[in-house]
Amino acid sequence: MNAESPRADESPLERLLRLQEHDIAIAQLEHRRAHLPARAEREAVLTEAKGLMPQHRELTTRRAGIEAAERRVDDEVALQRDRVHEVDTKLYSGSVVSPRELQALQADLEALRAHLSKLEDDELEQMQLREEVEGELAPVESRLAALQQAVQHADAAIVEGEREVDTLLAEERAARNEVASGLDGALVTDYEARRAQNGGKGAARLIGDTCQACRLSIPAIEADRMRHDTSDNRWYCDNCGAILVVEHR
Repeated sequence: MNAESPRADESPLERLLRLQEHDIAIAQLEHRRAHLPARAEREAVLTEAKGLMPQHRELTTRRAGIEAAERRVDDEVALQRDRVHEVDTKLYSGSVVSPRELQALQADLEALRAHLSKLEDDELEQMQLREEVEGELAPVESRLAALQQAVQHADAAIVEGEREVDTLLAEERAARNEVASGLDGALVTDYEARRAQNGGKGAARLIGDTCQACRLSIPAIEADRMRHDTSDNRWYCDNCGAILVVEHR
């Protein structure tokens, strides 16, 4: 945006309206920056992710418990298999010849195998439980991963959007400062104070008897007096207090 310089036929109040145009543009850009669509998208994604986290924690906790139980059973199965192998080897090694001892070893082997069979069933049950939990957990983790990627995309879009708006803001602020530099400091101070109190409208054109800042009418006699006043008086809207820019007759 090119710097703006005073126009030969432009009054200070007309220039003040140009200053306000830049201020309005700046406010709109600041609002645009604060309300980039990507910000809302990011919040929506984070809200969904937050809603999934309790389910994810519950499922991962259940899986951890099942895995711990599965490891315990695996350890017991390994130990029991070693004992079965040990007894089986001893039974058929020929080192034991006493019928009573052989009978005792056979009974012990059968008991060990029965216990091993139960442990293997428990092991299979734990595996099945883990698979069921992982089946529930997989889509949750997949969705969370997709949401994480969506957050990253939103973050990138926010950075890009901010960069674009910041460029426009810099141009508008430079143009605004150029316009302000050609105005009396007291007038600018008055304008800015009224703008702060009046929702961003510090100055407005008077059209007919209507203030264009608040869109309310002032008495027709007073409006006519303003138009015929050739002094340097500064006029204000009785309703909103904005500095009025009046076309004199």
